Order: sequence, then structure tokens, then C-alpha cells
Amino acid sequence: MTSLTEKTFIGEADTGKVYEQNIRLSFEREDIDVRQVIVELKNTTRNGDKELYIFTNLPKDKADALTMAHIYS
Repeated sequence: MTSLTEKTFIGEADTGKVYEQNIRLSFEREDIDVRQVIVELKNTTRNGDKELYIFTNLPKDKADALTMAHIYS
């Protein structure tokens, strides 16, 4: 995984602070550029996770970071 942009604060969701970053994922000599939505959770998950990472190639105008955070909450 390679960062293409800095992590940017987007706003607050019911579950926590939402950030977004463009990254490149590499697998078997193929690269795909995606958006990574990061939710810093207010409450940890039952497994003790403090952050939720969502990877998407959906355009921002179809699903912005706050929408993605809400869908996966």
C-alpha cells in the first residue's frame, strides 16, 4: 500500500472522526488507486479495534467519505 495523498479530516460521523486518503494497492504486479476512508471510532469494536478502514473505488460524487462511514457503521 502506497499513500498518494495525505490523510485529510473530513468531518464527524455518529461513530467517530472521518478521514480520507488516496492510496495505491498493489497485488501480483497490478496496481489499483482507491480512496481509503478511515473512521477513528468513538467506541472500540468487540475485538478492540479503534479504527475502521474502508477501501473504495466509487467516485466521491456517488459516495463521499461521510456516506461511506455511515453505511458501514
